Amino acid sequence: GAGDQNQQIIIKHVAAPRKTKSVGDQRKADSYQVEANFYENVAQKLIELGLNIPMPLVVERDAGKSKSEIVIAMSYIEGNGMGRSTDSDEHLKAVLRWLATLHASHWDMSDHEAQELGLQRTASYWHLDTRPEEHMSMPNKGWEGRIKLSARAIDQRLKPQARYTTVYHSWLMARISNRQK
Repeated sequence: GAGDQNQQIIIKHVAAPRKTKSVGDQRKADSYQVEANFYENVAQKLIELGLNIPMPLVVERDAGKSKSEIVIAMSYIEGNGMGRSTDSDEHLKAVLRWLATLHASHWDMSDHEAQELGLQRTASYWHLDTRPEEHMSMPNKGWEGRIKLSARAIDQRLKPQARYTTVYHSWLMARISNRQK
């Protein structure tokens, strides 16, 4: 709160190489920029909607000769940001309310709108176009081989069918999957 003398903050400092050597390295470098854009352009709106996410305090970028550096200072959120209920039904309801608010706040966002905010254009960085090395390294036999053979066709089928779009933030996904008590 305003008079809280013990407020904790997180400082994230990233120094990504200006020139990347692979698609994976470029994906990581881009993701740092997207995260900074999220805290600059989106986080405050979500906080105003009642979502308990880290409050951005400072976002700085410095593009040096060999490295692109980003510093994000943000408030620390204890636990998963959705309360500390010991009732699993209450926790589930809190997570679903959080997700519903997040998704509703950006429902039907176009690629153009996402780009204006500096967010990922397509989904996240977890889509096939950003994972060619992983796709190529998948086994060619068995069930994994069948998935590998189907992946491009599924990807191409889903892209033009994206009727309902929204945003998500990996911070929440990490908090849900690593639920802290």
